[in-house]
Amino acid sequence: MINLLPPKEKKNLLDKKIEKLITIIGSITLFFLIFYLFLLLSINMYVETILESELISLEQLQKDHLSSDSYQLQESIDKYNKKFSQARMSYENQTFFTNGIEQITSLKPGGVFFRNISLKKSDAGIFFSISGFSRTRANLINFRDNLEEAEKISDVNFSPLSWVRPNDIDFQLAFELKR
Repeated sequence: MINLLPPKEKKNLLDKKIEKLITIIGSITLFFLIFYLFLLLSINMYVETILESELISLEQLQKDHLSSDSYQLQESIDKYNKKFSQARMSYENQTFFTNGIEQITSLKPGGVFFRNISLKKSDAGIFFSISGFSRTRANLINFRDNLEEAEKISDVNFSPLSWVRPNDIDFQLAFELKR
């Protein structure tokens, strides 16, 4: 076939063919892009539903597991709380004689010595009965004054024989140390 069209018409025809070809290729490409987009969206939705169902089953398993573990943990916590409260109660009800002895020895002046200390727990505190030796009556008077000035010490009683001799005195003393 011989094409007798002028070159301008030939060019127009060629341009129209190229335009049709571009339109067809663009339409096909656009169709495949839209198809690919819908495919990706459906895959995304499918994966999300599977993940949600797996998360729900995982949470349920964790709740079941934690509920049994937490129940055992709660039981052991309750057991140890009971033991702790019993230990605390027994500790609070104890009388610490060493604290009382420390207070008494801190009030004792030089020259006063203890031979025997008897302790007895009372309702108000600790009842002390002390026998000892003092070099001078002044030391013993100083010790008595220190005991009477102490806030936690009450009912200070020396035996009358403790005041007879001026030197080398054997004394006996009773008092109560409040809690």
